[in-house]
Amino acid sequence: MHIVIGSRNVNKNFESTPSSRAEPQADLSVDDLPMAAGELLREVLALRNELEMQNKNLRHSQAELGNARDLYEDLYNFSPIGYLSLDKDGLILQINLTGTAMLAGVGDELLNAYFVLFVAENNRHQWHRFFLNTLNSNLSQHFELDLQRVDGSIFVARMDCLSHDAGNGEHSVRIALTDISDQKLTENRLCESEAKLSAIFKGAIDGILLVDVMSKKFSFCNEAMCRMLGYSHEEITNLSVFDVHPSQDLPSIMEKLEKHVRGESSLAEKIPFKRRDGTVFLTDITSTSILLNDKLYLVGVIRDITERMQVEEALRVSTLKYQMLFESSRDALMILAPPFWKFTDANAATLGLFGVATVAEFTELGPWDISPHCQPDGQCSSEKAQQMIATAMRDGSNFFEWEHQKMNGQAFPTDVLLTRMELGEEVFVQATVRDISGRRQAERLLAQAQVITESEEKFRKITESAHDAIIMMGADKCISLWNTAAERIFGYTASEAIGCEMHPLLAPDACPAFEKGFLAFKKTGAGPVVGKMLELNALRKGGESFPVEVTISALQINGAWHALGIFRDITEHKLNEEKIRKLAFYDALTQLPNRRLLNDRLDQAMAASRRSERYGGALMFVDLDNFKPLNDNHGHGVGDLLLIEVAQRITSCLREMDTVARFGGDEFVVLLSELDVDKSTSVKQAYTVAEKIRATLAESYCMESAEGAVVEHRCTSSIGVVLFLNHQATADTILKCADMAMYQAKESGRNKVVFSSRHEV
Repeated sequence: MHIVIGSRNVNKNFESTPSSRAEPQADLSVDDLPMAAGELLREVLALRNELEMQNKNLRHSQAELGNARDLYEDLYNFSPIGYLSLDKDGLILQINLTGTAMLAGVGDELLNAYFVLFVAENNRHQWHRFFLNTLNSNLSQHFELDLQRVDGSIFVARMDCLSHDAGNGEHSVRIALTDISDQKLTENRLCESEAKLSAIFKGAIDGILLVDVMSKKFSFCNEAMCRMLGYSHEEITNLSVFDVHPSQDLPSIMEKLEKHVRGESSLAEKIPFKRRDGTVFLTDITSTSILLNDKLYLVGVIRDITERMQVEEALRVSTLKYQMLFESSRDALMILAPPFWKFTDANAATLGLFGVATVAEFTELGPWDISPHCQPDGQCSSEKAQQMIATAMRDGSNFFEWEHQKMNGQAFPTDVLLTRMELGEEVFVQATVRDISGRRQAERLLAQAQVITESEEKFRKITESAHDAIIMMGADKCISLWNTAAERIFGYTASEAIGCEMHPLLAPDACPAFEKGFLAFKKTGAGPVVGKMLELNALRKGGESFPVEVTISALQINGAWHALGIFRDITEHKLNEEKIRKLAFYDALTQLPNRRLLNDRLDQAMAASRRSERYGGALMFVDLDNFKPLNDNHGHGVGDLLLIEVAQRITSCLREMDTVARFGGDEFVVLLSELDVDKSTSVKQAYTVAEKIRATLAESYCMESAEGAVVEHRCTSSIGVVLFLNHQATADTILKCADMAMYQAKESGRNKVVFSSRHEV
């Protein structure tokens, strides 16, 4: 047995030819010999010539054999594959240079070494089983395992093995060894890449569609797209662009699709999709074109923006509500904007609290301008104000007490709540300021009463003078203090309330939070509501629910924690807020919706028309004929009575879903909702209602003047009507068309119903 390291090892045979023997004498001739000897000599000479030819051929064959052996050794040693042979015990019998390099060994050091030593420890059991199977099999065996080089590094190898019978009953294993580490690394990376791509597709929130540009059919979609449309993956791949969009939107959608294919656009906004159940939702689509198997496809990423649009609408409504609350709040509200943190807005309560005449004058100030130079803790007001604002910006809010100062120099204590707010991209801080001079005074009085526990009667007298209900509750959740204001607000006498639990005073929705907060309070005197002002619903004795503002303070009496609550009935405040809303959306004289509310309902009717594909409705512009003489002859009081009667008559002609609004003066607008799909039927419906209104308004009116005289008056009306469908016109256009039709009715003799010349918009 030997290892071939690359050196030539060709055995040179010694030649033995007739030329090495003694040559016959040159002067010997066959003719000089007897006949028998001459014949023998000729045979010897012929044999010598034949041997020389054979020897020449032999040398030629030996040269070719040497070249072949050299070529084999080169191929064997320098092959990209390692070759080695193992005996039945796994000892290395032979190995080429490539195999030696793979194992990082040196020449003869690898011979007679156990191959298992070059197998990674975690693969040795598998190697033993595989080696035995190969020895006992006549078939080629293939295996992959981790091998360990002499220097300890690991590589992945493919082993192609075959058992070999040496002919003497001994078996060996011949192995072709290939380093497949790079191949495995590439395969692992490919698998990882495919897994990541699959996870992205499956886990994507947005829908993904692959569209064949030529046929417009879908070739692929992800699970999010299936959820959006309500179809299975198989069903979607049998659909096309034409099946998932409303038919009326297809022309514009196809135009946008072609732009995406040409690369002129990559984003389409507010594209309607139609679900399997027929409902429609809006999306934003981002796309790109790709070429697969010589076919052009469009990859679209579809995002459902329904929730976003709802949020935007909610934000718009919330902004309106916030503005109304801002203006009507009894607390001082003001806005501070970065980076200089000066005031940018303030409500009326702020101006009254600080004695400032106008908002413009107030917005010239900063927090330090309405504060004394130093706070009670000695810190400079301007520096501390910056710290308080920074805390609110970092934490979202910051509640603290602050010493403020009116413009006349009078200082007063306040509770301040700074709230970080965002409106679109604008970030600002809202400051809510409440004068706590009264509360401070009450707290001082309560503190004095707590120190002198034997003077409880004095404490009760103090609470009796308060306008707000003052209620104290002990650790047993029972009421121990109930002032006169509490009797007036809640309806229970002190004898009925004291000793009873607080539950009957709280609305059901407030009880769970009360129970949860009280458990912590009775142990430590602290809780989420202590020291804060809350707004919740309370119950009067008769079960009537009403809103209150509550401030909870903690008192420790004889080692036990008591909760002192100051309750303020804010029913009137809430009613005033409702009055403000009523004034904002309804006409004060007729109690009909005003122009602002009409516009909102018209927008709703147009939106409903888009969803149902019905005629969204009809708009009627009603103007009274001969109204001015009534005002001129009998005064505006009588005119107002007639307008109220007109409002009632028009209302009586309408369905509950319809709307009549006073547009101004003697002009009224009627909105009919949910007409028929058929145009002619819708026209008849609108005409019937308009004619009914015209006839009803034409009947005689009887009013009583301020002097008590009965005034009879006939007042007809001119009515202009227009139908609207889907989103074919704006609200302003619809109103203008109805108004023009009304003037045509006036010009053609009055007391008539005239449809707009455009008939529908």
